[in-house]
Amino acid sequence: MQSIFNIDIIEDILFIYMKKNILSFLFLLLISSKGFSALMVENLNITVNAANPTANITPSFVQSPLFSVNYFAAPGSISIIGKNVAQFKSKLVADLIIQNNYHPTRLYNNSNASGYRNYYTSPIFFSNNSLGFVNRFSGLGNQYIAGQAIFTEGDTINFWILVNLSEDASELKIVKIGYEDVSGKFPQTGTEGMNIPMGVNENLASKLNIYPQPANDAINIEMLGKQIVSSNLFNLNGDLIAQYGLTANRIEVAHLSKGVYILQVKCSEGIVTKKVIIGE
Repeated sequence: MQSIFNIDIIEDILFIYMKKNILSFLFLLLISSKGFSALMVENLNITVNAANPTANITPSFVQSPLFSVNYFAAPGSISIIGKNVAQFKSKLVADLIIQNNYHPTRLYNNSNASGYRNYYTSPIFFSNNSLGFVNRFSGLGNQYIAGQAIFTEGDTINFWILVNLSEDASELKIVKIGYEDVSGKFPQTGTEGMNIPMGVNENLASKLNIYPQPANDAINIEMLGKQIVSSNLFNLNGDLIAQYGLTANRIEVAHLSKGVYILQVKCSEGIVTKKVIIGE
């Protein structure tokens, strides 16, 4: 009885099948070697206030809460407390107030936290007058805060959370969380937060002197009769280029590209911004 299958045809089919699968396997290896990543964004819509004083932040990449959020009526504060569990340890970018208390550090639109090193676990206070802290988030709309979760197996997931604090600091909304699906990669924020805080203070502006203009190597900053606390430099898109805590009123700019920037100067009485030109 003659076979209906031709051995040469079968061999050709097997060769094509194996070739196709080998190419698919090589393509998958190529993709994995390049370390492709994606920004994952989740809506949280968590509100903490007197009526709802405690809540948990639990995004999909963890099995237990990443942070707990608490409202304290008596001291007049809202805090975020990082979790230190068997699975991971969570932290936020924060600045020291006093007595080992911290407040969150704001990220600006279209930026990430790659330049920050001051991560702390807890507590992160949003407002507490007893600490002598004037909250930078209060009444300013949506704000980005950076954080990271360090897992026991070695992975580090960097993320941002989008929050909104009411004008009287009595209610905190945790709106979204954004994170990268590749360990160690920093996610970039969107455009839902505050951009350059253009403080208008004519009295302070008249006291601010910035020179030389244009500047090639450094910018000198003077504010008549005022102590400068810090300065931030932005590009015209509102991206934060650099932050400075000024002990000497001088900013090195030789490493920056030529162009127009926005310099934000903060003193004890407020914030003032001016355009500066770098390079001729």
